[in-house]
Amino acid sequence: MVRWLAVAILLAGLVGFPGVPARAEAPTAPAPRRPAPEEAPAEGPTPLPGIPIPPTGGAASLVGASPGWYLIPSFFLTEEFDDNIFASSDQKQWDFISRFSPGLAGGYRSEPFTLLLSGGFDAEVFARHPELNDAVSGWHVGLDSLYLPIRPLAFGLTFAYIETKTTTTLPLPVGIAPTVIAPATVLEFGRRKATFLTAAPSAAYQFTPLTFATAAYTYTHDTIEDGESTTVHSPVLRLSHQFTALDTGTLGYRVAVYDIEGSPTRTSHAPTVGWTRALTPQTKLFLEGGPRFSDGDVGPEVSARLEHDFRLAKLALGYARSQGFILGQPGLVTTETYLGSIIMEPVKSLLVSVGPTITKLSGNQTLDTNFYELVASASYPILRWLTARATYRFGYEEQLGAGDILRNVFSVSLEATYPYRVGQ
Repeated sequence: MVRWLAVAILLAGLVGFPGVPARAEAPTAPAPRRPAPEEAPAEGPTPLPGIPIPPTGGAASLVGASPGWYLIPSFFLTEEFDDNIFASSDQKQWDFISRFSPGLAGGYRSEPFTLLLSGGFDAEVFARHPELNDAVSGWHVGLDSLYLPIRPLAFGLTFAYIETKTTTTLPLPVGIAPTVIAPATVLEFGRRKATFLTAAPSAAYQFTPLTFATAAYTYTHDTIEDGESTTVHSPVLRLSHQFTALDTGTLGYRVAVYDIEGSPTRTSHAPTVGWTRALTPQTKLFLEGGPRFSDGDVGPEVSARLEHDFRLAKLALGYARSQGFILGQPGLVTTETYLGSIIMEPVKSLLVSVGPTITKLSGNQTLDTNFYELVASASYPILRWLTARATYRFGYEEQLGAGDILRNVFSVSLEATYPYRVGQ
């Protein structure tokens, strides 16, 4: 009860002092939010038409802002209930966790060049397990840059290092058709120290108003306590052309080289063909697939996604089948993901999202695993620089030959952010 009273007191204090500079940033996410709207003039640069300008992280958030230097301080206060803090199949232990997450980002924005550096850490206090209290339970640093030498051409560079004991909260792209190779962190690892290093240069070029190409290379190196480390090199090439006002086709080619400690190096090649179709003004269909050649084996590389916009909500359904690895475990796995999501705004500024996911993992050196997850969240901007958020996460891990793991996590947080230009 005292903890919830403390949250209410902090909320009242922040509302009463609107001049306090702070920033809302996920505890492990290196990417900051977009600067204040009044600092984004209409004459600012815009992304190339139809091209996903790299990077998708922090530097992209400054595109459109007035030229100059920026500082973005942040502070997160999260109160969390976890009914299985060690992700155990038996003798579950629960706790209330208070998490404090300060952060700071700074960078420069000009017409052709944007650069952003960011960093932060998490401090945790446990109500029932004080031996787990940690002044630095996790930390992260990141770099995002974007360079537009000429209008049809863009270069990007993203670098991130994350150290954490809560892998299930990582902001990694493990959803439908991920553009960056990521471990299957959907699994329940409990409180084990893990590190994630990512470096990703990329480029995009628009040949004509209807044709563009992207090239990217991603290096990842991931480790987890009492597990094998994994290094992945993955170049990706894509060429897209808009054939009609409703249809866009894509040719892609991806190479992935997996170097997992204790296992032989594996290489896969996946040429793909994709198609995007606007079925109606409110409905879009994305399909992409092709064969995947991996050291003499041939398998399917498939992704599909259907999106529909209702008047008050946006619905999405997706499926993906690919190859990857489980963090800390030997060998490669075949990953099948069934995903759904709905985002709605029942009242002005109140965003509610619900996302069920089913993930199936199978491999020669790992146990077959099914993972069922449901994430529901609601957020509301109390002030321009202050957001309240509530999140519920349900996870059920079913592993052949091992005990099943059930976990429920509920959290409420206050997220403060106040980006500002230096010298103004």
